[in-house]
Amino acid sequence: MDQHSTPDAIARLRRARLTDRLAARVIALGGVGVLVAVLAIFVFVGAEAVPLIHEATTTPGRRLPAASRALALRVDEYRAIVCVTDDDGALVARDAETGIAIQTARLVPAEAGRVTAAAAADRPATFIAITDEGVLASAVVLPEVTYGAASARKVAASIQVEPPLEVPQCGGATFLAARIVDEEKVVAVAATKDAAWLLRFKLGGDAVRVTPLTGVVLGGAAEVTSVGVAIAGDTYRLLVGLADGRVVRWDAMWPEDPELIESIETGTAPVTALATLLGDETILPGTAEGVVSAGFGVRASKNAATWNLTRIRSFEPLAARVSSLVASPRGKGFLALGDDGRGYVGYSTTGEVIARIPEPATPAVAAAFAPKNDAILFADAGGAVRELLLDAPHPETTLRTLFLPVWYESATQPELKWQSTGPDEFEPKISLTVLIFGTLKGVLYAMLVSIPIAIAAAIYTALFLPSSLRAVVKPAIEVLAAVPSVVVGLLAALWLSPFVEKHLTAVFSWVPVQIVLFMLVFALWRFLPRSTQQRLGGGWGALALAVPMLLIATAIAGIAAPGVESAFFGGDIKAWMRTNLSLTYDPRNAMVVGFAMGFAVIPVVFTIAEDAISNVPRSLWAASEALGATRWQTTWRVVLPAATPGLFAALMLGFGRAIGETMIVLMATGNTPILDLSPFNGMRTISACIAVEIPEAPHGGTLYRVLFLAGLLLFSFTFVCNTAAEVIGQRLRRRFGRI
Repeated sequence: MDQHSTPDAIARLRRARLTDRLAARVIALGGVGVLVAVLAIFVFVGAEAVPLIHEATTTPGRRLPAASRALALRVDEYRAIVCVTDDDGALVARDAETGIAIQTARLVPAEAGRVTAAAAADRPATFIAITDEGVLASAVVLPEVTYGAASARKVAASIQVEPPLEVPQCGGATFLAARIVDEEKVVAVAATKDAAWLLRFKLGGDAVRVTPLTGVVLGGAAEVTSVGVAIAGDTYRLLVGLADGRVVRWDAMWPEDPELIESIETGTAPVTALATLLGDETILPGTAEGVVSAGFGVRASKNAATWNLTRIRSFEPLAARVSSLVASPRGKGFLALGDDGRGYVGYSTTGEVIARIPEPATPAVAAAFAPKNDAILFADAGGAVRELLLDAPHPETTLRTLFLPVWYESATQPELKWQSTGPDEFEPKISLTVLIFGTLKGVLYAMLVSIPIAIAAAIYTALFLPSSLRAVVKPAIEVLAAVPSVVVGLLAALWLSPFVEKHLTAVFSWVPVQIVLFMLVFALWRFLPRSTQQRLGGGWGALALAVPMLLIATAIAGIAAPGVESAFFGGDIKAWMRTNLSLTYDPRNAMVVGFAMGFAVIPVVFTIAEDAISNVPRSLWAASEALGATRWQTTWRVVLPAATPGLFAALMLGFGRAIGETMIVLMATGNTPILDLSPFNGMRTISACIAVEIPEAPHGGTLYRVLFLAGLLLFSFTFVCNTAAEVIGQRLRRRFGRI
């Protein structure tokens, strides 16, 4: 009987087949699991970024019963109390749920005359009114919302009416805008058709300072049609819109008289509405033709001493005269309303409409944003107040703001910029192009350092080193891949960066000195006996020759550096670069990152490249050399083309290693988000930016989701590169043969 047909052999065969099938299923399951995990990560990161492109939505909210005609209104941050002042001089605080008046007061005494203009300001909620008899009245509303047992909400409010002040010259003013400074100072602009005044007083005070705004002839064709106030530090910018299409600006401080600064042409139509957006840099005029535009101060150059208000962008025109412009309390959004009641919510940074206001039954005569920007309140001519819920969590993110130049406030031109926080927090700058550029810049310098060294080392190790020495060199280089990147980054930040800065001339001199020394040794090599050449041409002899060359070149560069710097760079190479090349040397720069990150990438590229070269069949080498080719000719014409798929894979893996590096870039650069290819400046990469800013990003906020979008871009970019590498590698294998 055949021994293979014995029961034991059959059992072993069955067990082997069962084991093979089980192993195949486990491997397949593992592969599917990896694909599912990668897909799950992609879906999760994408789901966090998708809300950035959701359009804003509006939903009708509550309605309060009609009262008398409203002139100004405000709502607290909980949207629990709505405060309205009317043309009868009454100030009423109503429960937003029931519409019941919970507190009522006389803003204007009955004997003070008829209210001709009123305005409301925030922090605290303050209402101001002027009568036809020249009385200035003000009051502060303090909402009180408390929660008791079972989360029962109790709503209350207190109204502090200030003593009326006499402003006889302002009697009958029909335009009024006010701002609160330091919670007690009030700055206001009041105007009739042919005059305008600056009003300054303190809440609870007994006097008001009235100063006429002079320097411009008002009235007639230049009659006043709107007013506004902006606060820039200690300076008050007083704005008056005229019927001839101009906006006139005065600047003043608390104790000083206003100074006429400029007169800006917005067109020929009357300026019927004025607003200043959050931050008080952008001014928003609206005209009788329905045109809404945005402008802010622009300097002729970055170092110019003065700036002029410049029209930057225009928005979608309204079908009717612009009757009201209301700035959002958060971000650069605003509400634009026309006489016909139609309007929209726009966003200044993007220049786009983010939500449209449904056409009401009756036009609104007053409007206000909720403090959290989650609702808008409208009061119509009949006194009814309606609420419109607004859901616009990320109005500042569009494809333009994320990837194209945007003209930001205080900039001299459109620019690409990343500044999510800082002094310009009113207008975050979130250009992902800056991060993409910084990422590619870091990869560029890392690959410039690593590719020549790694490929040359791989060629020499695989083709010229003896096997005994190769068995030592290759594992030694591969072990470098296990060095933690945080250690490399720490060394780059604490040792390499200061060293390069201190010996910059020596670093620059080292490369030409090494080239000259190599050429000199190569020239002398030809005169050595052939036996000496064979003894020193490979193995330990080549290493014994190379190490002294490196040390000698380093010593020569260090010794000659002071003389070179004195002779060619005026004794200070960094000052010479700044003066003659307009290059600023930052100690933590792309050059340092290139050295450090190149050190981390070299083992990856070397290992794959050396394996690819070593796997080229020896028969090809022998055939080439048998035909009379030298070792270098064989390497260049035969071995490298045959190993091209593996070399390409090595480069792509090195590229992927560099593009995802975080700690080295984070520690070795200043993380400066600038668009500059100079190796002497830093950059900010996507991975480093995520590591730095994600801990401080509010969950679900714009910065939080933009960082997830940046991560999605990095993930996608790596995926595309790896896929392209595999596709190109397959084509190269078909062309050069499978090795």
